[in-house]
Amino acid sequence: TEAVPAFHLGCAVTVAGSLMGRRIAVECGEVVYPNLFTLLVGASGASRKDTAIRRSLRLISDSHLLSGQVNVSEVTIATDVASSEGVVRQLSEKPNTLLYLTEFSKVVNNSRREGTKTITNTLMQAWDTPVVMQNMTKAAPIEARFPYLSILGATQPEILADLMTDTDIHSGFANRFLFVCGGVGPANPWPPALPKSESTRLYLDIVDAVKHYGEMILGRTDAATAYWEEWYRSFHGAANRDAEEAAMVTRHPAMALKLALIYAVLDRAPKIDRCHLETGVAVVEWSWANIKPMLPSWGGSIDNKIQAKIVDTRKTTPGLRSLEKAAVRA
Repeated sequence: TEAVPAFHLGCAVTVAGSLMGRRIAVECGEVVYPNLFTLLVGASGASRKDTAIRRSLRLISDSHLLSGQVNVSEVTIATDVASSEGVVRQLSEKPNTLLYLTEFSKVVNNSRREGTKTITNTLMQAWDTPVVMQNMTKAAPIEARFPYLSILGATQPEILADLMTDTDIHSGFANRFLFVCGGVGPANPWPPALPKSESTRLYLDIVDAVKHYGEMILGRTDAATAYWEEWYRSFHGAANRDAEEAAMVTRHPAMALKLALIYAVLDRAPKIDRCHLETGVAVVEWSWANIKPMLPSWGGSIDNKIQAKIVDTRKTTPGLRSLEKAAVRA
């Protein structure tokens, strides 16, 4: 399609990770699963971000026929997240969910509203794949056991700059996303449709790779261990990062492990090898090289800074809402 290869890559690893679910993980201090929060960043319309996403989601949404047997994905595609309660409810009913956000701004804007401001906290919790998530409202408490959430979203650089605040950067919300930036691909007046046979082949290949393992913690080779130790020490000891940069890169190791796990499983490798870690690190570092120049513009407007300060103050100051209501009545 006219979407650049980077967008297809971002979608592919996210969809593959969603199909793997909680069956396979890697240990590095804690258990890391292959779910990804991926955000395609490119110009409106011409970059064909949603074209790439919709094409990849066909692997999940379509039924696939093989030898007379219909294969249907266990992953559920959701397209809206109106509240924290809604996220937990979705995961309680469909534990393995891929959230397709055509407009990333909708989620962020909802997190600025009084009644739905806990959305980002819930999404951050879901990225960590806890054993259980709860929304203990008095009216209808909800519990999601063994939730597994992936996200595929899209936005434009200008909108992203306007949306992101210092709070998003330092709270851990922004740094849980794999940002996949891309321009406009060459003109393609008649892009071919994805053949149904190819879609089925790709889907069944991923499913077969996952079944190859069952449920397990995937180990690593000695070469992978040596490479990771060297890279991690270099990453951890890197100097000249300001506060925003340090906050944004803090989850790069976990993200690189997620990607390495995805590549290892698709290779049906008995262990994560050096090549898988090198690929995971390369993707994360490429993503950072593209998003780092944008960082100074995030939350840069005075309106954004005032808005973020108001939101933070309302969250951290007990009794402020009562004072606001009293002032309104007066």
